[in-house]
Amino acid sequence: MRSQKLHSQADMYLLGYTTPNIHVLMDAPVKALGAQHRQVNHSISMVTSIEALYGKKSARVALLHLLLDLDIIDSKFIEKEVTRMVKEYLSTKEVSERFSVRESTVRSWIKEGRLKAIKMGKQWRVTIADCDSLITD
Repeated sequence: MRSQKLHSQADMYLLGYTTPNIHVLMDAPVKALGAQHRQVNHSISMVTSIEALYGKKSARVALLHLLLDLDIIDSKFIEKEVTRMVKEYLSTKEVSERFSVRESTVRSWIKEGRLKAIKMGKQWRVTIADCDSLITD
């Protein structure tokens, strides 16, 4: 079984968002069934049920969970890519330190479109290249 942290990281990397409660739901029978929980909750019918109850975004999270646990998507690749992403992206705090401005200023730049950023969960992230392009513009 993959950790919920890995599942959430995969969501962020491949989907751009995560829904942690879906992972809890998918893995709920683990304590009672162990690895056999996959026979109960790891099916397309479970993904379909999640879509009916929670919508398409949650269904995508459930499907990705299923693909990771069945080793259809290589978890080692995801771990490697997430590590690479963390190194290539700066938080708004790191950008503010780089430019000696307040974090609120960085968020304003993002809102105004002066600084390109992506949302990872609840946080904005800026590539180093986009950060550097702000200097040259």
